Amino acid sequence: MLNAEKILNLMDEYKFDDVRKLCLSEIAAKMNKEKGGKSAEKAVKAVEKYVKQRCKKLANSSLHGWFKVDIGLDGYYCVCDGMTAILLDPEKVADLPFESAEGMNVAQCFPLAWKQFEEIEIKEEELKAVHKNASNFTNTFSKAGSKGIIVKFGDMAIDTERMIDVVSALGSGTLFKNPNNKGACVYESDMGIGLILPLTPKKEDDIKQYSEYVEMIKANL
Repeated sequence: MLNAEKILNLMDEYKFDDVRKLCLSEIAAKMNKEKGGKSAEKAVKAVEKYVKQRCKKLANSSLHGWFKVDIGLDGYYCVCDGMTAILLDPEKVADLPFESAEGMNVAQCFPLAWKQFEEIEIKEEELKAVHKNASNFTNTFSKAGSKGIIVKFGDMAIDTERMIDVVSALGSGTLFKNPNNKGACVYESDMGIGLILPLTPKKEDDIKQYSEYVEMIKANL
């Protein structure tokens, strides 16, 4: 249901562009929810948690809130902690209910021609199951302070906890795996796009492919 009170207030202030934006956002969110995608409300809640747990703890105050980022011709609401970034499509999310910040040039962090990278479909529920249960199958955890484990996508190693930060906000989608195993991966869903930086694991670490963990957990459900 459209937010009638907010629309009337915007019309009283003659902010008709904002009225159109709000209507498009709520219609898009309704359509996305109907086809099983992430709802705008859940996306915003996940981003708020991310800002509180990640961004607010940074010494760099320019990342303590959301900021606008242009990727090509498209604009996004962005939050970033230096290891990951979440960019929400403003046509899916009308506004963010917390303070803005100066931000950084996240656009320059996107690898060139990332749409041509190998695509890996990620289901949110599978990723969360791997993160929650994989400790039953491995002793290789991520760096100190993380509750995640390290999983591999090809020869790229990623912390499941940091990946969940992005996927919890954006929902199920596609990971574009950078052929440079030290370069940023791009994650894309109907709700927006994200960036995830890989880890450099120790040589002695026993790290399995993400798909192996998924199959192990399915077999033990």
